[in-house]
Amino acid sequence: MKAILRSSKLRGCIGTLLTWFGCLFSRCSICGKARNPKVVTIKEPGQQHPIRVYLIVWGLLFLVSALSYSTDFIDRGLWRWTLILLFMVLKAGFIVAVFMHMRWERFVLISVVLTPPVLLLVLVGLMTIESDYTRSTRIEHFGEAVHDEALPVSVREIAN
Repeated sequence: MKAILRSSKLRGCIGTLLTWFGCLFSRCSICGKARNPKVVTIKEPGQQHPIRVYLIVWGLLFLVSALSYSTDFIDRGLWRWTLILLFMVLKAGFIVAVFMHMRWERFVLISVVLTPPVLLLVLVGLMTIESDYTRSTRIEHFGEAVHDEALPVSVREIAN
């Protein structure tokens, strides 16, 4: 037992050896009583943002949500879906920037968090372009867009 306590006092030790024994030998553990029962509160520096920022973002989210719901009255298909996706990305950006505190983080952390979704969207766009090319090649070669039996049941029922 003394060897374990001595090894935890070394500079290079991070104390993971004690967790193997279920925190039985650690100085302050949730398993047993602490040696010094005084509660010490340490004032750590943190981010304190004014509530005005949150109220402005809530207002902007409400406005963008209202605009997003108003797109249901637009009958144009591509324009409607473009607006829906644009408003969705705007709302997600507001939430990530302010409520997840990304606005106040370092650029490296922001790029680590935001780069994968951006790359995923680029790859989805490239797949869309490729699928349009494949579809147009099939139409050019076979002379028809899609055969009737290749359509889902719901589309066949709507067509009839």
